[in-house]
Amino acid sequence: MGTSLDRLFRLKRDDATKQRHAAWLQKICSYSVETKLGRAEHLWNDYQHRHNLVWNLVFRLTAAVVVLAIIPYTQVEVMKRLGGWILVPPFLGFVLAMMGFFRVRREVKLLDHIRGLYRPLQDSLFYEFHGDETSTFGRWVLIYIGILTVLAALNILLIDVCWMPKDSAISVFHSSWVCEL
Repeated sequence: MGTSLDRLFRLKRDDATKQRHAAWLQKICSYSVETKLGRAEHLWNDYQHRHNLVWNLVFRLTAAVVVLAIIPYTQVEVMKRLGGWILVPPFLGFVLAMMGFFRVRREVKLLDHIRGLYRPLQDSLFYEFHGDETSTFGRWVLIYIGILTVLAALNILLIDVCWMPKDSAISVFHSSWVCEL
């Protein structure tokens, strides 16, 4: 499961990154304690910034997609007048979720890179704790955004099948049954 998710999320390090990371590990051994502390502080600040940025993106993206998804359910009178055009806000939510996935994936990749630089430096200053342990934070965040995207797409189908008037020009997915809500 891990390798297929890594391919989808592109979280694996390539050979050039692995070489730069190995060179970094060798280089930090030669630093003085003061230099290590200064670099650790800089990396920690950058790590906190990236981590907060990922969480803010997740929360804002979720809020925007949910608000755009529920518009047709809250505006029934408007939906009758607009017909198929009421699918535009949920569709925008779906597109936003897809774009958000790629943006969050890039930020998670940068966060993982910074974590990979910070943890060996932290271990060299204090104690050997992290080893080769990898974080699953990025993977779970991307899984969440992926699920949000799928749910946004399913919401469009649900609105089209259950709520759209059958005579709407945009309605494509109607079946012979009508949802009872």
